[in-house]
Amino acid sequence: MTIFKELSDSVKDSFNAELPEKNSLAEYLDLILPSIKNWGEDINETQFYSSAGGKPWLEIRDGDNFNSTIMHFFNDNGEYLRSTNGDILKGRWRLLPDTNKIIIEAGASELYDLSYLDDNFFILSKSGATGFRKYFVMGKEKLCRGITWREYVDLIFKVYSNQSGKTKWLRQLFIALILLAILAVFFFR
Repeated sequence: MTIFKELSDSVKDSFNAELPEKNSLAEYLDLILPSIKNWGEDINETQFYSSAGGKPWLEIRDGDNFNSTIMHFFNDNGEYLRSTNGDILKGRWRLLPDTNKIIIEAGASELYDLSYLDDNFFILSKSGATGFRKYFVMGKEKLCRGITWREYVDLIFKVYSNQSGKTKWLRQLFIALILLAILAVFFFR
């Protein structure tokens, strides 16, 4: 009967999706991004992060001393604006052709790779960076204003949960069919 218990536990586990406890935003993103990356958009689909009038992206960080409001705007024609507590820094942004890379020039020039993009989340990783400042994390202002970085992680994890939920019923159906087949073999011997 242990096979029935293992299959039963497998079915139960397929209904439960929880994030393990991590200490930083980067650790959570390292865990989540590989699972959701394929559901995101491509950096060349600029309508997801840029618009003529400006599309506000709120920066999310996990530092204990981070209490600034930093907004990023990737406007048409390569105009980049960063507002830190209302103080504006102007710059430029541009895409590198045939890559998922963006260069942001605002004082210094920085190269980023796209990690994830959709209507609500815009996550870049600094090319070659590791550790604490590996990711440049932004969320749609209306969605992310006033939330903590842990709440941001919960929101993006819901993307994973919703997307995996769409295929989860197939996995559960397959497991149920296996259980029925095993039961049929035992009962019809």
